[in-house]
Parts: sequence; C-alpha cells; structure tokens
Amino acid sequence: MEEMYWKVVFQLQDLEQQKSVIDAANAFDLIYEPYELFPDFRKRQQIELLQAVIFELKRDFNEKFAKLGDAKEAATFSISDKNELISELLANLK
Repeated sequence: MEEMYWKVVFQLQDLEQQKSVIDAANAFDLIYEPYELFPDFRKRQQIELLQAVIFELKRDFNEKFAKLGDAKEAATFSISDKNELISELLANLK
C-alpha cells in the first residue's frame, strides 16, 4: 500500500512539474534529462518532445532560409540595377 502511495506522489510531482513548465514557450524546456528516463512513459514522452523540437528547429530554419532568399533576391536586383546604370553611363561616355 505504501509503495502505491509513493507511486502516486511521484506522479503528482511529475504532473506539477510539467504544469509549471508548460507555460514555457517551447519544447526545449520540457525535455527530460537522461537520468530521468527510467519509466517507460517518460521515454515515450521524450520521443514526442524530441519530435516537437525537431519540428521547431526545421520550421525556424525554413523561416531563416526564406528570409535569406528574399535578401539575396533584393541584393541581386539592386546589383542588376547598378550594372544597368553603369552600362548606360559607359554608353554615354563613348
């Protein structure tokens, strides 16, 4: 009976810890330390959390890559404008 009591107490502590961390902005804060992964349900939760972290990393990378592509396109456009202006000036000088 006492063993069951402590099992419930530890699960309640885990729930309280998770509730306090859920307010965090991302899944990085929810990941368990390796030494905390001895119960099977934590291992399964860790798998789901790691998948969420990977998804967030991929999403962030894709956003940064899209911004970089837009910046590259803008730089290329400004360079082509400058090249056209230079070629017009060269034509006027000849």
